[in-house]
Amino acid sequence: MGNVALLRRRYHTKGGKDVKRFMEKTTSGTLKGILAGGAMVLLLGAAMAQAGPAPDVKCEAGKNDTAGKYAACMAKAEKTFVVDGDQNNYDAAVGKCADKFGTSWQKLEDTADGKGWPWPSVGDKMPIQDFLDACQQSVAVAVRGGTLGPDPVTCATDLGTCNGSLATCNGNLGICSGSLGTCTGDFSTCDTNLSGTNADWEPATAI
Repeated sequence: MGNVALLRRRYHTKGGKDVKRFMEKTTSGTLKGILAGGAMVLLLGAAMAQAGPAPDVKCEAGKNDTAGKYAACMAKAEKTFVVDGDQNNYDAAVGKCADKFGTSWQKLEDTADGKGWPWPSVGDKMPIQDFLDACQQSVAVAVRGGTLGPDPVTCATDLGTCNGSLATCNGNLGICSGSLGTCTGDFSTCDTNLSGTNADWEPATAI
């Protein structure tokens, strides 16, 4: 009976150690797998962060930044001109702003184009620059005591309304022109008929 009990204790102890080693190996393997997966996720995240946004996104973001810097540069040139009134210095400062704006703008488009990516806008440097210049001059006039014109959104809305009204007017003009043509034709017919009637009613000339 004692020997049986001893064998049971040994088997239980040995089995316990086996179970413990199995659990340790399993836990270690799972932990290693989790750590390896986590490391892979971190590496992928770092690679994506290093790659950054797509070229077209960089181009769009860069254009917004470049436009803001150009507006700030022009405002600074205007401020200096208000203080010293030196036209030559003002012209030189404006030229520098324009040159830097043009170079940066073109570089952004060339970079996106070189990578074969489409971008939301292209070849729009001059329209954007003219728009910014107009806004800057409007502000300069307003702070000088002049009248501030309507904002671009309002102008665009009013222009759309005017274009719609113009289209309606043109349509009505076409209808009127058609009616006038019909009236002119009817008048010509009436005139011809009247001439024939008058001829029928002319008295015979005595011989």
